Amino acid sequence: MSEIKNIVSSSYAFFIKNRHKVIRPLLICILLFALVLGAGYRIVDIKENFDVTNGFEFFVNMASHFWTAPGGYNHDESLKIKEKPDDYVFSRHPKEPARGSFENEKGWAFILSLIIKEGTKGISNIAFTVVRYQLMLDLLVIVLLFFSGKSIAGPLGGAFAAILYALFKPSINMTSWVVYYYWAIPFSALSIFFWTVLYKPEEKRYSLKYSALLFLLYGMTMGLATSVRLGFLFLPVILSPLIFFRERVFKRGLVLLLAMLIGYGMLLVPQILITYKHYDKLALSVRGKWHGVINGLGAYPNPFGVKDMGDLTGVNWAINRGGPDLNKAGMQEYDKFMKKEAITLFKERPDVFLKNIKRNIYDGLMMMPRYRARYIKGPLFFGILKDKKDAFDIRNKISSIFPWLVISSVFVIFFFWRQRFAPMITVVLQGFYLLGVLCIYFPPTDNHITSYFPVFVLLLSVSVATLIKGAMSIPEGMLKCAASGINMKYLPVKAVECFRDDWDKEYSPSKVDDKQKTKYAREWLIPLLGIVVVATTFFLVDKYFENKTKKYLKANNTSIANTILKADENGNFESWGRGDYAPPDGWDFAYEKGGAVHKTTDATKVKIGKLSAEVLASKFGDSKLVFTVSNDKVYYLIGRTITITAWAKSDNKSARKISLLLNNGELSRYLYAYYQNSREWEKLALTYRVPDDITGMAVSLNVDSGADAPAYFDGIELKVE
Repeated sequence: MSEIKNIVSSSYAFFIKNRHKVIRPLLICILLFALVLGAGYRIVDIKENFDVTNGFEFFVNMASHFWTAPGGYNHDESLKIKEKPDDYVFSRHPKEPARGSFENEKGWAFILSLIIKEGTKGISNIAFTVVRYQLMLDLLVIVLLFFSGKSIAGPLGGAFAAILYALFKPSINMTSWVVYYYWAIPFSALSIFFWTVLYKPEEKRYSLKYSALLFLLYGMTMGLATSVRLGFLFLPVILSPLIFFRERVFKRGLVLLLAMLIGYGMLLVPQILITYKHYDKLALSVRGKWHGVINGLGAYPNPFGVKDMGDLTGVNWAINRGGPDLNKAGMQEYDKFMKKEAITLFKERPDVFLKNIKRNIYDGLMMMPRYRARYIKGPLFFGILKDKKDAFDIRNKISSIFPWLVISSVFVIFFFWRQRFAPMITVVLQGFYLLGVLCIYFPPTDNHITSYFPVFVLLLSVSVATLIKGAMSIPEGMLKCAASGINMKYLPVKAVECFRDDWDKEYSPSKVDDKQKTKYAREWLIPLLGIVVVATTFFLVDKYFENKTKKYLKANNTSIANTILKADENGNFESWGRGDYAPPDGWDFAYEKGGAVHKTTDATKVKIGKLSAEVLASKFGDSKLVFTVSNDKVYYLIGRTITITAWAKSDNKSARKISLLLNNGELSRYLYAYYQNSREWEKLALTYRVPDDITGMAVSLNVDSGADAPAYFDGIELKVE
């Protein structure tokens, strides 16, 4: 027995003494593998999905003027570029003068002026130049996240971060899209890299002068980031308290804070001066902001008459409330009116606003964008998916467990790896800030939350790595106790030691005695209690406004809900203002090649009145006659039980091909009522209690591909019990 113990002891001693010699080159190989993998997927996606956003010509024109008239551009010349994009030749000294300025950020135009070569011909060639830089930057992000993950969760965290970001589908899709939204990704990754890798006061690595220089450069980097996406504006301010928290010396922390703010101001002041020159306003930009609050309301059920989040909806809403017409009065007057209205509405119903903000941040946190401008469908990873259903399931699983992974890993690091806690919290705070500033009034769209991409991947990677390390530390601690002849009562001490070991570093045993553990627990008790108090406060506030919403809904008149879809108004198809072969009034039609909708007057095919709708199936896809319940009407259905009925008739013989469908916001909970192929009129009915978290609703009359006869629909009605 003693011989076995000696063999185990000597083998384990040899392993921990030499493991770094294997892990270090292995990590380099993993990083190189991630870079090759990431480059391969991005190149393929560029070949398949390369796209230039509408308006790129205006940014290019602005870039050509940047060194002669910063912030200026020529609108008429930009339109000419758009008409003949292949004939355009880029020059930093254009003949035509700048006659105006962009209202929004100027940073991307500045970057374009640096990376586009003088004399480059053709917008497509210029766009390919930009996408090549985006490809290189995204590979740089892989490297930055590798070192950031390694800094927080050791070699395992670095390896996971590099590989997962290499496979991260949203970032791959954004790389092939030539648009300024992409450029938030590398700036966000640089911020993470600074706070997790470069800034390490716990290790006392740098002198005050060197640290101040790093903070000066970081401030300048964030100033440039703000010029590209205004969402970065307050990020340094939000993260600045961590300087004092980590330094523990006020004077040193103050010097570093001032250095950061000086660097920040060096890049912000020129932006303000450019805006002042063109608009006579001391501001970073004069783009409209408050109209987005109203548009954002339209993404969810609301009592304010905002039907959806479209720009035209906002314009018409303002006119209907006595406000200015954007197209006549201009953005400034329009936004001024929207600001006044938004503040008034918030005072009237803060519960509606806060409920939507909570939804926005929650969906953004889970990487579940409600509205998409690209091909991004949530937190998916290439090479892990088999088919669409598999992708949908994986996306939902990742999203559902992600917050709990992060919370668990934060608490593990909180108690057992003190030096790594502050960097981890920095990443968490950066994520919450970026989501908060982007989603406070607008739902998380894929192009708006690009700055959150690196945060999501890094938190997912280090959380998984931390929990794996925690699970491994217990058996390794037992092995260490057994190999060293130490009593098992010291297992907690040895497990913590194993948890803190980075296998790419030379082994250096450390001691964590009971006295130290008590000190750590006492030292972190106040922050922990603070977290509990904040969480409890949020819970109570949420419950208060939830009850307030129910109170308002209970008082609403049921007659409003019953007028949404009535048989004698828009459910009998008696009005076809758009023509016999177009959808009836109030309805839309979605179909593939071969599908169609017709007005029918044949008495045998009409149930109520004189007309019904004939829907023809397509061989290539489903045909759907759709009635969308606008969000200002959905609001009056929340918490109520509704019944939707429809009459259907068909000679179809195939099973489950004709149906009444309720689209209630999420594919996983759609409701169907199927026609039973009686060849007679059948009444299809759906009963549904509308949940509090519904985001939209549509009634759909479906004829699926494969149906062997058209279907006739009539007498559609929605009633509230």
